[in-house]
Amino acid sequence: MIRKIQDGLRNFYSDLTNNRASYNRNDYVEKYIDRKQLRAIYKSGLGSKIVRIKSSYSLNDAIEFDSTNDQSIYDNKLLKCIRKSSEFMLAFGRSLLVIYEPGANLSEPRRNTEPYDIDKCKIRVFSGDIVNVSHVITDFNSPDYYKPIMYTVRGLLVHPSRVVDFTYYDPEEQSMPDYQYGGISEYELIYDEIINDAVTTRSVGALMETASRRYMKVAGFRDAVGSNNHTHLVEAFRISEDAASIMGTTLIDAEDDVAVHDQTMNNLADANSISLQRIALGTGIPIPILVGENVKGLNSSGDNERKAFQDTIRTFQKTYLIDKIVRLCRLFGLGEPQLCDNQGGTPKEDVEYEATLMANAMVMREAGLDYEKYLEDKGFAYTSKFDPSDMFRENDLPEPVPVGENEASTNGE
Repeated sequence: MIRKIQDGLRNFYSDLTNNRASYNRNDYVEKYIDRKQLRAIYKSGLGSKIVRIKSSYSLNDAIEFDSTNDQSIYDNKLLKCIRKSSEFMLAFGRSLLVIYEPGANLSEPRRNTEPYDIDKCKIRVFSGDIVNVSHVITDFNSPDYYKPIMYTVRGLLVHPSRVVDFTYYDPEEQSMPDYQYGGISEYELIYDEIINDAVTTRSVGALMETASRRYMKVAGFRDAVGSNNHTHLVEAFRISEDAASIMGTTLIDAEDDVAVHDQTMNNLADANSISLQRIALGTGIPIPILVGENVKGLNSSGDNERKAFQDTIRTFQKTYLIDKIVRLCRLFGLGEPQLCDNQGGTPKEDVEYEATLMANAMVMREAGLDYEKYLEDKGFAYTSKFDPSDMFRENDLPEPVPVGENEASTNGE
């Protein structure tokens, strides 16, 4: 009979209790940020700057219309309300834009199919922290499934036909009642990063206060404390410190000794950089734009950061803004708004964009097509100081100068 031979080696690692493994201690825990905390973050410097950056970059020179009259109404009367709605949506997950008509009951659906008269009605924007929803549509066949039946704003009932509901990142259906059937705030999505940045900020002050400490060596102080006879020593030290603060000179006994110990602030800059990187990752705002500093690195022009941020802004516009802006414009009888093509460009890129438009228009003119309509559709008439019809008059353009002659004349001067 052959016996099974076993050695005496054991895997000691398998017998150890590994309670600090990442998969045991780093589980995601669902948390809900209450409205009071959101208001506090909104009033902070970092929180306010995040919503102001994303809102301003998303709406500045971003919407265009076919009609100059519609463009004027949007710029002068609607843009301010939309900007405020965008900021509240980011901060609180929802913003409710309510349109008031004289004598209208806001709790009743709007029966009039005619557009609102923008000169006779008023627009109010409410942040999501004061908007409540108690009942929603639960019919699976309804296009408004899980949409509010009625809004409550400061105790006032408002029907959905009289509002434009700006909502941010949608929670899963099971959690929607916790968010009043609205969206999740930007602050909640990056809450851990905001807290980490606050911890780093508070640590700077504490480290600065303790960066250099002075210790006074007094003979027999330990024995005096043990016998509860140290009051006179503490009083002498207080008098010495008061004298130093007044006269700038510390008075001590000749037998006493003073030692100064400096403490270094290791890795503080790295911790601050990591917290900013995490905030930039969550918001999609590059650090140079978030902090307002120059791009670091050799031969770095900032073009990559700017283009990446513009992609973020473009996604934000298409996902959370343009549909709401279209609905608002339709309520006031305006034309269909469109996102501009040349958003976020540098002056050089704007010139190149307009040059491309003009080149295309010249080709259309030669082909007998309506080049003026093409330029107007591209928004050129609103951004350029020139009338497109004046730019193609016969004999308006100077004759091209050969490069050699131009250089010769320049050298002659």
